[in-house]
Amino acid sequence: MLAGSFAGFTGVVNHADVIHSHAVVILWGVLHHQARMATSWRGTGYLHTLFSPSATLLPLEYCLNLADQEMVGDDAVEDLEKWRKFVKKECGVELTIEY
Repeated sequence: MLAGSFAGFTGVVNHADVIHSHAVVILWGVLHHQARMATSWRGTGYLHTLFSPSATLLPLEYCLNLADQEMVGDDAVEDLEKWRKFVKKECGVELTIEY
Protein backbone atom coordinates (compact mmCIF):
# COMPACT_ATOMS: atom_id res chain seq x y z
CA MET A 1 0.00 0.00 0.00
CA LEU A 2 2.90 2.29 0.74
CA ALA A 3 4.41 1.63 -2.69
CA GLY A 4 1.05 2.39 -4.30
CA SER A 5 0.83 5.69 -2.47
CA PHE A 6 4.37 6.54 -3.53
CA ALA A 7 3.52 5.69 -7.16
CA GLY A 8 0.64 8.15 -6.95
CA PHE A 9 2.96 10.95 -5.87
CA THR A 10 5.49 10.18 -8.62
CA GLY A 11 2.80 10.23 -11.32
CA VAL A 12 3.05 6.57 -12.33
CA VAL A 13 -0.63 6.15 -11.46
CA ASN A 14 -3.25 8.75 -10.71
CA HIS A 15 -4.60 9.43 -7.24
CA ALA A 16 -8.00 7.91 -8.04
CA ASP A 17 -6.30 4.55 -8.66
CA VAL A 18 -4.46 4.81 -5.35
CA ILE A 19 -7.64 5.62 -3.44
CA HIS A 20 -9.45 2.79 -5.22
CA SER A 21 -6.75 0.27 -4.28
CA HIS A 22 -6.84 1.39 -0.65
CA ALA A 23 -10.63 1.07 -0.59
CA VAL A 24 -10.47 -2.45 -2.04
CA VAL A 25 -7.93 -3.55 0.58
CA ILE A 26 -9.96 -2.05 3.44
CA LEU A 27 -13.21 -3.58 2.20
CA TRP A 28 -11.53 -6.96 1.75
CA GLY A 29 -10.37 -6.74 5.37
CA VAL A 30 -13.93 -6.09 6.55
CA LEU A 31 -15.37 -8.85 4.33
CA HIS A 32 -12.69 -11.27 5.46
CA HIS A 33 -13.44 -10.62 9.10
CA GLN A 34 -17.19 -11.11 8.61
CA ALA A 35 -16.76 -14.28 6.53
CA ARG A 36 -14.23 -15.66 9.01
CA MET A 37 -16.71 -15.17 11.84
CA ALA A 38 -19.47 -16.89 9.82
CA THR A 39 -17.49 -20.03 9.06
CA SER A 40 -15.55 -22.50 11.11
CA TRP A 41 -12.90 -24.21 9.05
CA ARG A 42 -10.31 -26.26 10.89
CA GLY A 43 -6.62 -25.93 10.10
CA THR A 44 -6.69 -22.40 8.75
CA GLY A 45 -5.33 -19.51 10.73
CA TYR A 46 -6.45 -15.91 10.47
CA LEU A 47 -3.48 -14.74 8.35
CA HIS A 48 -3.73 -17.78 6.08
CA THR A 49 -7.35 -17.00 5.28
CA LEU A 50 -6.54 -13.29 4.87
CA PHE A 51 -4.10 -14.01 2.04
CA SER A 52 -5.98 -17.00 0.64
CA PRO A 53 -9.62 -15.98 0.08
CA SER A 54 -10.73 -19.44 -1.02
CA ALA A 55 -9.84 -20.83 2.41
CA THR A 56 -12.34 -18.43 3.95
CA LEU A 57 -15.11 -18.66 1.38
CA LEU A 58 -15.07 -22.41 0.70
CA PRO A 59 -17.34 -23.31 3.65
CA LEU A 60 -19.90 -20.78 2.43
CA GLU A 61 -19.99 -22.59 -0.92
CA TYR A 62 -21.61 -25.59 0.73
CA CYS A 63 -24.53 -23.38 1.82
CA LEU A 64 -25.35 -22.15 -1.70
CA ASN A 65 -27.31 -25.29 -2.58
CA LEU A 66 -29.72 -24.54 0.24
CA ALA A 67 -30.92 -21.44 -1.63
CA ASP A 68 -31.80 -23.56 -4.68
CA GLN A 69 -35.46 -24.59 -4.59
CA GLU A 70 -34.73 -27.65 -6.74
CA MET A 71 -32.20 -28.89 -4.19
CA VAL A 72 -34.76 -28.68 -1.41
CA GLY A 73 -37.76 -30.35 -2.98
CA ASP A 74 -41.04 -31.63 -1.58
CA ASP A 75 -39.26 -33.77 1.02
CA ALA A 76 -37.42 -30.79 2.48
CA VAL A 77 -36.46 -32.30 5.82
CA GLU A 78 -35.07 -35.52 4.31
CA ASP A 79 -33.23 -33.57 1.58
CA LEU A 80 -31.62 -31.27 4.13
CA GLU A 81 -30.57 -34.22 6.26
CA LYS A 82 -28.96 -35.88 3.22
CA TRP A 83 -27.14 -32.64 2.43
CA ARG A 84 -25.85 -32.33 6.01
CA LYS A 85 -24.53 -35.91 5.90
CA PHE A 86 -22.86 -35.26 2.53
CA VAL A 87 -21.10 -32.12 3.81
CA LYS A 88 -20.01 -33.92 6.98
CA LYS A 89 -18.57 -36.82 4.96
CA GLU A 90 -16.84 -34.66 2.34
CA CYS A 91 -15.13 -32.07 4.52
CA GLY A 92 -15.77 -32.93 8.15
CA VAL A 93 -17.81 -29.80 8.80
CA GLU A 94 -21.03 -29.94 10.77
CA LEU A 95 -23.60 -27.86 8.88
CA THR A 96 -26.12 -26.27 11.23
CA ILE A 97 -29.41 -25.31 9.61
CA GLU A 98 -31.64 -22.85 11.46
CA TYR A 99 -35.18 -22.11 10.38
